Amino acid sequence: MFKFRERAPQLTGRWLEARISYVIDRGLGLLPPPQPHILVTGFWRSGTTWLQEALAEALHAKTIFEPCSVKALPPFNCSARFPERDLATQEAYMPLSFSTFEQSDFKFLDGVFSGYCYSNFTFECRRSVREAFRRRVIIKLVRAPFLIASLLQRYQVRGIHITRHPCAVVESLRNAKWDWTFEQVKFRHIFPRMEEVPPDLRQDLEVLMRYDQRPDFERIAAYWAFTEKHVAKIRSERFTKVAYEALVKRGPALFSKLVAFAGGNPRVSVNLERPSTQTAPERKRISGFEHTDSWRRSLDPAMCDRIEAVVSNLWPEGLRGFQELSEEGSGPKPAVPELAPITRNT
Repeated sequence: MFKFRERAPQLTGRWLEARISYVIDRGLGLLPPPQPHILVTGFWRSGTTWLQEALAEALHAKTIFEPCSVKALPPFNCSARFPERDLATQEAYMPLSFSTFEQSDFKFLDGVFSGYCYSNFTFECRRSVREAFRRRVIIKLVRAPFLIASLLQRYQVRGIHITRHPCAVVESLRNAKWDWTFEQVKFRHIFPRMEEVPPDLRQDLEVLMRYDQRPDFERIAAYWAFTEKHVAKIRSERFTKVAYEALVKRGPALFSKLVAFAGGNPRVSVNLERPSTQTAPERKRISGFEHTDSWRRSLDPAMCDRIEAVVSNLWPEGLRGFQELSEEGSGPKPAVPELAPITRNT
């Protein structure tokens, strides 16, 4: 397996805080949490960090931020299978099932879902060492949508998936000041082995790959539809979805339902207008309308039509389902018989 060489540590106050926090996290990870940990998922730029931080405050929990990102430097499936310099492919890759995981991958995830991760990057959203003493953990994984059902079973967590209008996602991703972009992403590089793809995803993946030669905004829309279509099929009493737009517009009334779903006090007060640690500086003082609908003014109408056409091609009922969720807010999905428990690898 490909091995990463972590950079020499910067002996700053922040670095020291992360190291101390890790020691505390590791110790508390040996104890069962008072209530199940929370898994937050969602496509990139859908409000996952904002939701993670708000839930952490409401539930008096701590955060583990994107432990499967290449920036966290894990010896993990989603990073180790690609060349070291192919950052865009590493970052855009989503595991489609546990079938490609090695024993070391499960060991890594077992640590994360026990409440600890060694990388400084995963402490990105923590504000002080004191948070490490909190027993519950909010784990954010934008690369986990296809693993949600398996993670719910393996770790007995509760899951919350946040979704956002695909046009808003396109606008936000194209404006993101990251060291990788979707202009560099090719799906045939992310998923080169069709034999590793679960049978129920192969037809959609073949359609997805046809967008490799299309503009980046169409690729983003196609990946969004491919992902959200799968998440829409998940049914479990321990899993719920929420629309970003509904959460922004309805604020505390809707957020309190998520807190109750997570086992917290729905009457707890949280400042939902506070920007997340990942919010771009120029967007920290904008209106709610700008957060949810700025794409209507910034994107060309013809581009919006093409984005919606791409979504409809992969997921014909997708936009209608998104609209219904935006109007309804959120709620636990009806429970269905669980699959056989997944035995942990040790």
